[in-house]
Amino acid sequence: MWPFILTRSVTLSKTIPTTKENLLSVLHDPQQALRSSPLISSLVPDPNTPDWYELKEEVPVFGGKYTQTNLLKVHYVKTDDGYDAEVFARAWTHLKCQARAKEADEEGKIVFEEQLTVEPSLNLEVYTYNMDLPHLDRPSPSILLAVLLVLLPSAALAIYSKMRPTGNRTSDPYGLFHLTLNRIPGQDPDLPPETEWLNMGYWKDAKTFPDACRALAMKLVSAAGLKNGGRVLDVGHGTGESLLLLISEPTVPRPSHLIGVTSLEIHHLRSLDRVRKYQATHKLEDLNVDLYQADAVFDDKDTNHPLRMPLSFDAILALDCAYHFNTRRRFLEQSFQNLAPDGHVALADICFSPSTLRTWQTRVLTSVLRLMPKDNMISTEEYISQMQEIGYEDVVLEDITRDVLPGFSAFLKSRKWGWWALGLVIEWYASAGAKFVIVSAMTAIQAVFIRGYEERTSPKPHTVYRIDIQAHVRSWQMWRRYSEFDDLHTELTKAVGSPPPCSLPPKHKFAMLRSHNDTKILEERRAGLEAYLRAIISAKEDKWRETYAFKEFLGIPIGRQGTVDGANPSANQFTSATWLDEHAELQARLRDVWADINKRDALSDRGDVAAAHKSNVAAKSKLAGVLARIGTLGKALQELGISGMSEGELQRRTDMVARLQDDCEKLSRVVSVARHGGLRAAGSTTAATLNAASESDREALLGAAASKPARRVFGEPPKETEATRPLDNVGLLNMQQTQIQQQDNQLSQLTTILQRQRHLGEAISNEIAQQNDLLDDLSNEVDIVGGKLRTANRNLNKLS
Repeated sequence: MWPFILTRSVTLSKTIPTTKENLLSVLHDPQQALRSSPLISSLVPDPNTPDWYELKEEVPVFGGKYTQTNLLKVHYVKTDDGYDAEVFARAWTHLKCQARAKEADEEGKIVFEEQLTVEPSLNLEVYTYNMDLPHLDRPSPSILLAVLLVLLPSAALAIYSKMRPTGNRTSDPYGLFHLTLNRIPGQDPDLPPETEWLNMGYWKDAKTFPDACRALAMKLVSAAGLKNGGRVLDVGHGTGESLLLLISEPTVPRPSHLIGVTSLEIHHLRSLDRVRKYQATHKLEDLNVDLYQADAVFDDKDTNHPLRMPLSFDAILALDCAYHFNTRRRFLEQSFQNLAPDGHVALADICFSPSTLRTWQTRVLTSVLRLMPKDNMISTEEYISQMQEIGYEDVVLEDITRDVLPGFSAFLKSRKWGWWALGLVIEWYASAGAKFVIVSAMTAIQAVFIRGYEERTSPKPHTVYRIDIQAHVRSWQMWRRYSEFDDLHTELTKAVGSPPPCSLPPKHKFAMLRSHNDTKILEERRAGLEAYLRAIISAKEDKWRETYAFKEFLGIPIGRQGTVDGANPSANQFTSATWLDEHAELQARLRDVWADINKRDALSDRGDVAAAHKSNVAAKSKLAGVLARIGTLGKALQELGISGMSEGELQRRTDMVARLQDDCEKLSRVVSVARHGGLRAAGSTTAATLNAASESDREALLGAAASKPARRVFGEPPKETEATRPLDNVGLLNMQQTQIQQQDNQLSQLTTILQRQRHLGEAISNEIAQQNDLLDDLSNEVDIVGGKLRTANRNLNKLS
């Protein structure tokens, strides 16, 4: 019938540690032998014809958007050593399967052999079959046929999965197939592998699969910023290798509470057993480990999910799995709700290049292969934008594609057969613009604790609570009484239109009669007030924590944090400390403007006009915002002067504002040059030329000869030296290149020194700013004491 009917045959065999009787018990049971695929929904015997069955399979087509139901006729006949089966599908498709149990040379083992013959017609539909064959640690050419032919059920799947020593079965594509990948060359195949890693690996300096996987895990841990004694959530931990790394690696800060989540029962049970054995062997009684079987993203019915519990995590890790989540954004949103105020989330993930994501080739490839849900197919830029929209801060995305995908693909293709097909899929994804990235971020809000309280007697006895606020670079304390919390609650409800997510602890009945020293009551209120503030900070919506009332209550620098709806702070909102914070923020913004200008220059030199224009527009936009805020900063000095700031400090800060204005004027000239032909075409105006020293300053520094313009001398031959005399033209050229290289190295060293000096200068500037804060506080205290002394003198004068 060729070319209308194409015949393909393959013989598979595997030595299984079982008895012949056990194997035949499976082979002679059609419900076990034929119902191997997760796509088969039923196998019904024909009541009229013995040995005939009707098999129903539901196959996903077009990337899983639709399901096609196929009814197949199966003729199944038992033999003494196995069975013969024939499967008849539509379109003249025919499959023959002969399965046999044979004696093995080794005692206690049986050889299972299966011969498959497929006769498909040319008008076949192509399905992507969810095969379990990779789990079986066997050569499996059928995986290749899954892409080319209509694959019908293979009895080998049920037989070997039932005869394995573990006895575990799974229809999920991630079972225990990765165990064979962890075997290193030369290892005894009858012994289990030493590791059970399940990720693509970081192959920069790795030679084996376990080394690469460990390197990728360590890179993720480094990005997460773990700390000793923290609470860590590891999502999608496989069979527990990443969990063991977190509790065994000396260079990794060990958590006090480790929580793991995986969706597969076989992974969950195996991880639980491995971690418990390690704890018992190494006597880690102080380490609390809780493992859960659940999806990464919880829904309403998941009541026992770590992300739904009243827990806050110092770090949440997702090693090479987040692109499978349904969806990644929901996972990031739920993680954000459970991160500690200074917690980190870190993911080893896959996204796409912005330039290739929208191409039809990428869409077709990813739709057919279905590696990830459609909502997870986003670009690197969209990834960062999504995390910032959720509320994460300091989002860092590191592209490590070159050190992951090529190495992993080459490793798989070196193992032949089905692994070669999987390696080819990885190559297809890389060609479609897939990017393997390490993404890390942290919560945007500072940590807040109420760690104590004290009794005060003025103006009347009352209790105040000590609030510790931890920012990224500084920490401070605020003292508030319960009535101030009550006023805050009223202001937040009025400003937002709805009460905060947590209610205040109730007022005590008969408050006038109760004792102010009741420790139990005070401790209950302290815990309730801390929960109230933390609920506002960790809320998904930022409408309460972004109000001016909340920031003023905690003493958060208004200039640094911004205001509601992005408005600029008014002049009367600044304190002495927040004024300095705003000044430091504006200096940082000006450095960002310079960075945009330098980027524009580099892009312009490369001829990328559109990108250079975009950078210039960004610089102008940032500069306009700085100019508006400088005006507010100057007005705030008047309010600070009225409130009692000393004249010397006012003059110093006025000079600081003036320097900011000068910098803005210089930047305005640099930015405006681009509108008249570009920076380079306009005479290469840079920061150096705008700040060029005067001739008198130059002469004073370098001498009178330095102010004379240099002239070129034409016709004068270069002078011969002892170093150049014995050299020919080639030698002179090599000598010149060597000297140029030495000069470049010296310039690099000088650049490093200057960068170090800059960092030192910035550190000194920050220290001076802190010292100025302390001096301001001291000045205020001196003024207060002076006022008290004047009052005391007046009273003494009256008495005398």
